[in-house]
Amino acid sequence: MTYTKVIETFADGTTVALRKPEFFISHLAYGQMREDVEISPRVAPPMIGLGLLESISDKALLAIAKEQKQQNLGVSGRPNQVWDVEKQKTVIGRFGWKAGQPSLMQQNASAFNGDLGLTSRLFPVENCTSSQSVCKTMPSGGSLK
Repeated sequence: MTYTKVIETFADGTTVALRKPEFFISHLAYGQMREDVEISPRVAPPMIGLGLLESISDKALLAIAKEQKQQNLGVSGRPNQVWDVEKQKTVIGRFGWKAGQPSLMQQNASAFNGDLGLTSRLFPVENCTSSQSVCKTMPSGGSLK
């Protein structure tokens, strides 16, 4: 990431210097990308208070969804059903984009594995392709506890 200086002028004539970020990807493992590829950085959602969401019972979430549906306002919640790797069963999702993970433990372990290739007791298999040398050099069985 690099920055370009941008000067903006307010209505009263005051000027301010801003930094406009420019993003690029380097050290590509599979060769150059096409020129029409677009990239966009994302900001992860804040995690403040998520432990409180994990403490709400499934019974309470289902009751709230039922009450919203009965109010017939045109909009109501519907708990997402997802696979819980630890419990080996389908449960209510609470975390991640569109409530796709059942617990903070699985949300974090999934992100570590999918985004960084780190293993854990929930996701013990390295998430690397055959051409990524890092998987070939890491000792197998290593994990995050």
